[in-house]
Amino acid sequence: MTDFFGKMPLDAPLHIRNPRRLYLLNIIYFKIGGNSEWTGRIETIVQIANEFTPLSEPQWTKHQVEYALKELRKSGWISAYRKGRNKPMTYMRSRPEDVLPLSVKESKPTKLRMVAVDPTKEVFLKQKIESPEQDVWKEFQDWSRGKVSDSTYQSIRESKHSSELPGRISQIWLSWQSSRAVCI
Repeated sequence: MTDFFGKMPLDAPLHIRNPRRLYLLNIIYFKIGGNSEWTGRIETIVQIANEFTPLSEPQWTKHQVEYALKELRKSGWISAYRKGRNKPMTYMRSRPEDVLPLSVKESKPTKLRMVAVDPTKEVFLKQKIESPEQDVWKEFQDWSRGKVSDSTYQSIRESKHSSELPGRISQIWLSWQSSRAVCI
């Protein structure tokens, strides 16, 4: 059974989410092998699929195989034609075997220029998101920008908030001071 999966295109599992269709695609690709095409009847595919299907899973029927092959043809994984009215179908690969999972486009490397390093920017964002009191954050921002004096900020901080918040504010203040020193 591992031989089936060795013939599968690398990007097939990314596009075919139904494991039963993926299994049939692998059987078809295995039968095609190194040739350009394989001619066979649906009964042959049903027989091969049922040989390698575990007993705990449902067995394949002709109608299930027909439907799955029709879907694989619609999505472009295989192509099939019939040479005559009562002749077996001939299946061919529509995509190459060694397709990369994601298409790699050649592009010019981007030029980056480092302007400033601010390792505490993330700390500010985390504090802002995690802080339950948005007004504390707003007051701190006003104070750090010089809109509120130190004494006013100190009185607001002491009157409004619990003992846990000043520790948080001092952490923010220390990280803000260190970021100012780094971003010269």
